[in-house]
Amino acid sequence: MANGSVTLLADSSAFRCVSEDRALREFDPHAPVWSLSDTGPIWGAFLVERFRTLRGKALPLTEHRIRLRLGAEYFGWSSQPILETFDQLVESLLNANRNLLADSGDASVVALFSPTATGWEAMGYLLPIPFARLDHWYREGASLCSVSIRAPSADCIPVAIKHRSRLPYWIADQQAKAKEPDAIALLQTNRGTLADTSLANIALWSEESGWTTPLDSECHPGTTLAKTIRILAESGEAVVKKSLTPHDLQRADAAIMLGSTGLIWPIGRWNGESLGSKQGVAKWKELEARWIEFAGLDFVAQASAYANRDVRR
Repeated sequence: MANGSVTLLADSSAFRCVSEDRALREFDPHAPVWSLSDTGPIWGAFLVERFRTLRGKALPLTEHRIRLRLGAEYFGWSSQPILETFDQLVESLLNANRNLLADSGDASVVALFSPTATGWEAMGYLLPIPFARLDHWYREGASLCSVSIRAPSADCIPVAIKHRSRLPYWIADQQAKAKEPDAIALLQTNRGTLADTSLANIALWSEESGWTTPLDSECHPGTTLAKTIRILAESGEAVVKKSLTPHDLQRADAAIMLGSTGLIWPIGRWNGESLGSKQGVAKWKELEARWIEFAGLDFVAQASAYANRDVRR
């Protein structure tokens, strides 16, 4: 695209906006964020990449860049300027907020890209990590519920890109919370197979089948899932992608969630019933240890340490 602009939000009252041909760090506190007449606000046409920092830094963003390149191509953009902007945006956000990240125990980084009348715009901002919620999930596991809302079909919207058209997931989570206040909706496809949640992918482990996860065509395969598959492959374990049913979830020895904020955490309950076995707990803890080694930070201990300071309980 010939024209592009970038916005960096450090908090709700400050942002940075520049055009593509100016230095990214130039600050304009009066610049608009988005025009309401642009494609993004009208159609919800936003590409998004999100990840959490670890000790104030980003892990290698290879999977995010691959997905963003695919998204740019779907949007009809030249991918190289988008990827360069993404890299610069991340670097600028982290550099500008070093003290904040050190004090708050890391944060989530969000980058948005949207079409405009003449090109594209990008926005970057930080979100606090909900440490109290993560601490509970790491210790007790998340609670998932079945809902009537079905996952968007791959025939309708590309599942290989991450976007902000997330209304089905929001409605599904409202249905889940009506059943159980802290529950997360696990969406299913029109065929009744398991898909994913608004927060994360899922993976199952059983002594009989090993690690399994839904087919790429039946979920939005995330970057944390891709990293987990790589971590397991390095230790000689494969992850089989296949259609999974609620029955598979109920009988699994271990069921986990894989998302950009919490990275990996167990599923403790499904429709109010406990999941897993002792063997599954041991397997889950083994993978957790590998992830901690990969991340270079004990994010489970970090969540426990920062839980009492969390304002987003």
